[in-house]
Amino acid sequence: MRGGLLDGASFVDVHLYRVFSARMLAGLIPYRDFFVEYQPGSIPTFIVPGLISQQHYQLVFRLEMAVLGGAALVAAVAAAGAGGFSRRRIWLVALGIGLLPFALGPVTLNGFDLWPTALTAAAVLALVVQRETLSSGLLGFGAATKVFPLALLPLALIVAWRRAGRTGVKRAAVAFAAVAFLVNAFFLVAGPGGLRFSYWVQLKRGLMDESLGGSLLMALNRIGVTHVGFAVRPPGSLDAVGAVGQALGGLTTLLEVGALVLVYVLVARRRIDAETTFTACAAAVAGFIAFGKVFSPQYLVWLLPLVPLVRGLRGALVWVALMIAAGLTSLWVLSVVSPFTPSDAIWLVVLRNLLVVAIYALLASSLARAEAIAA
Repeated sequence: MRGGLLDGASFVDVHLYRVFSARMLAGLIPYRDFFVEYQPGSIPTFIVPGLISQQHYQLVFRLEMAVLGGAALVAAVAAAGAGGFSRRRIWLVALGIGLLPFALGPVTLNGFDLWPTALTAAAVLALVVQRETLSSGLLGFGAATKVFPLALLPLALIVAWRRAGRTGVKRAAVAFAAVAFLVNAFFLVAGPGGLRFSYWVQLKRGLMDESLGGSLLMALNRIGVTHVGFAVRPPGSLDAVGAVGQALGGLTTLLEVGALVLVYVLVARRRIDAETTFTACAAAVAGFIAFGKVFSPQYLVWLLPLVPLVRGLRGALVWVALMIAAGLTSLWVLSVVSPFTPSDAIWLVVLRNLLVVAIYALLASSLARAEAIAA
C-alpha cells in the first residue's frame, strides 16, 4: 500500500529525512549548516539509511523503523516476563503490540518515532527489573530524541526514592541529565545557535489542527459555530491563530500538566509493582498526547509497546480504544484517497482525540483503584 514497507515512493516526512541524510553525507553539519526541526537524538535514524543506500532511502528507512519496532516489542515482552506475567499473558502482550501497526497503517514506519519508543520500552523494562539509574539514562536519550519520554522521568524518580531514597533519586536524575546533555553536546559546540533555535521553534508552537483543542475548533468552524482562523506556522503545521487559539492552547497545556501530575500523585500513593508501573507509564504518555498542543498522527506509535502491558478489563478496553484510534488516524492520513473530503475527515480526528482522552481516563482510573500504601 501507499507508504507501506515495500513501497519505495516518498510518504509523509521521509523525503525530508532523505534530504537531511544527503546533506550530512556531503559534509554539512545539522543545526550549523542547515536547519533541523528535530532533536539531536533523531539524527542517527536519518543518516543510517543514507549510508546504506541513498537511491532506496525510503525502503531502507522503513526497514530501519521495522527493526526498531521489533526492538520495542522485545523490550515490552521482556518487561512482561520480568513483571511475572504468565506465558499466555506474555503471548497476548506480543499479539496486542503486533496488531496495532496494522490499524495505524503506514504512519508506523514513516516517522522516526519508533526510535524513542524503543528507548522508552527499554526504560520501562529497566524500571521493572529495579535498574532505575539505567532507566533514567534511557529516558534521557529518549527525551533528547523526542520530548515525550520526559513524562516518565518523575515516575522513575518516585520508584528510585522508594527503593534507594535520596541517593537513588540523585543517581537517577544525574543519569537522565548526563545522557540528555551528551546527546546534545556535539551540536552545542558545533551549532549552538541553530540548536537553540530548533528547540525554540518546538517550544513556541501553536495549537495544531490535529490536537484535541484544534480539532474541536475545526469541527465548530465546519458547522458554523465559530470562525477561528488557521494558518501554516513553523515548522509546517496548521495552527489556530488569534486570541481564541492562543487561549485554548494555553488551556490544553494546563490540562496536560494536570493530567501528568495526577498520574504522579496516584503513583506516589500506591504500592509500586509491575502492574502499577505499566499502567502509570501508559497513562503518562496517553495524557501527554491527549492534551498536548501538537498531535501528529505518528504520536500513537508511542503507546504501541505500553498499552498491551496493562492488565484486566480496563487494559482490554484501552487496547480496543487504541486500535480504533489508530484506524481513524490511518484514515485521516490517507484521506486524499478515501471516500472522505478533507473537511469531512476532521470528524475522524475529533473522534480519535476523544478516544485518546478516554484511554487516559481509563488508565488513570486503574491507577486510582490500585492498592494504596499502608498508612
